[in-house]
Amino acid sequence: TQMQVVTVPNLGGVVIEEAAIKMADVYRLGSSQADNGILLLVAAEERRIRIEVGQGREGDLPDARTSRIIRDVMVPRFREGSADRAVWAGVMAILHFTDPQFLESS
Repeated sequence: TQMQVVTVPNLGGVVIEEAAIKMADVYRLGSSQADNGILLLVAAEERRIRIEVGQGREGDLPDARTSRIIRDVMVPRFREGSADRAVWAGVMAILHFTDPQFLESS
């Protein structure tokens, strides 16, 4: 799995889903054969978060699971005023489902 974290002040009027897809295309995350890239996008001023998942990882990270990561893991930390902890916790939650062996070796 290849993951990219992007934080921006705002999306400039673009909806977050569209922005995430465009960024994933620009960064060319994951391999083209496996389509296993993941983008974590945070638009701070707009308080918007999106986890865009390549089709090769949708079994590990379906929409319901990414919604729970955002809602239950990241948002509470943002509300505490800890953006860095929110992003870190989001990345670790994603890795828990996509690459647990990475967490075990760290």
